[in-house]
Amino acid sequence: MANATVTAMRYSYAAGGRRLTAAAGSNARDTTDDQGHYRLFGLPPGEYFVSATLRTGGLEAADPAGEVSGYAATYYPGTSNMAEAARVTLAVSQENTAVSFGLIATKLVRVSGQVLTSSGAPAAGGTVMLMPGGLAAGRGIVMQQGGGGGRVDRTGAFTVGNVAPGRYQVQAMTGGRGSEGEMARMDLAVGADDVTGLTMVTAPGAVVTGTVASDGGEPLDFPPQQLQVAARPVNPDAQGPGNAGAGRVGADWTFELRGVSDARLFRTNAPQGWILKSVVLNGQDQTVAGVQIVLTKKVSALSGMVSDDRGRPLLDATVVVFPADEKLWAFQSRFIKAARPDQSGTYRMTALPPSEAYLVVAVQGLEDGQAGDPEFLATVKELATKFTLGDGETKAVDVKLSAPK
Repeated sequence: MANATVTAMRYSYAAGGRRLTAAAGSNARDTTDDQGHYRLFGLPPGEYFVSATLRTGGLEAADPAGEVSGYAATYYPGTSNMAEAARVTLAVSQENTAVSFGLIATKLVRVSGQVLTSSGAPAAGGTVMLMPGGLAAGRGIVMQQGGGGGRVDRTGAFTVGNVAPGRYQVQAMTGGRGSEGEMARMDLAVGADDVTGLTMVTAPGAVVTGTVASDGGEPLDFPPQQLQVAARPVNPDAQGPGNAGAGRVGADWTFELRGVSDARLFRTNAPQGWILKSVVLNGQDQTVAGVQIVLTKKVSALSGMVSDDRGRPLLDATVVVFPADEKLWAFQSRFIKAARPDQSGTYRMTALPPSEAYLVVAVQGLEDGQAGDPEFLATVKELATKFTLGDGETKAVDVKLSAPK
């Protein structure tokens, strides 16, 4: 099979969870030649899944009855089900030339319908995207798995073609500027027949307004234009229109966030010397008012020595600090930090919020982003050292290397 795209994929920690993503580097993807051969090289040792797709940008083939067929995204050793894919394990400098498999032929269908805004008008200029169910690894992987997208015309109609059978989440977004857009989602199972007559009605996100103040009540010593307030989704897979949930602070220290949906974590990019202390909420509804962002100059500092079981300074390790309360193990939680020791074996962290129940652990072989993964934190919770940290406190906590269970 010529012109098929073959990709080496592996699980990695990204955006708060363990996800299947394309391996890093341009050599982790190749296009087959006229004899169907491909070559992926320069891959680090580890476990991989190999997938292949054939996308020409048009209809693959049509039989006399007009039915369109093509090829589903296929995983080695020859399955369209990711759960049945076989791992390919590579050692250092190993070359594996036996990863051969065929693409699975399947009928491709169309998904069509209409998108209306909350006012009942056609969502002209909007977009519709089919996201494979249970998959959250970006647009590249969406296309890899048979998803796709289409534009909404002036009547509100949309059509997404060349869709392989499977479970999807349909996401519709209007063409509004920035955070003024609206959004709708629905789950959809696609079989062997075209899906027609879908109707999606979008809705605007919530509006959040509030003020920014210091914890002591004194005036803030920097211009409000230097501060941005954002409400990031707790679930990193949640998508929204434009810059939903982000806004600048006005001259009177007030802010307004539009297009907010799903559960959110408030964040600020305060100038050096200031950190977010707390978020006080007063009100709940489609419009949330009375939110107060409290900043403080009481910046905590944590440091200590990292050592092995013999008490010798350890350089090849990662120190992870996290709260004992599992409810705070959220994506980009400000209660979770990781640091590497310096040449003397000392680690340093700043700007942790105060807590009566912190845990600290030192481990080796930690992947990028893994420190915030709840599954990892659960494996090291019983091995960690407990400590408390006060508001603006400077504290030293030494930690010995632990081996996760």
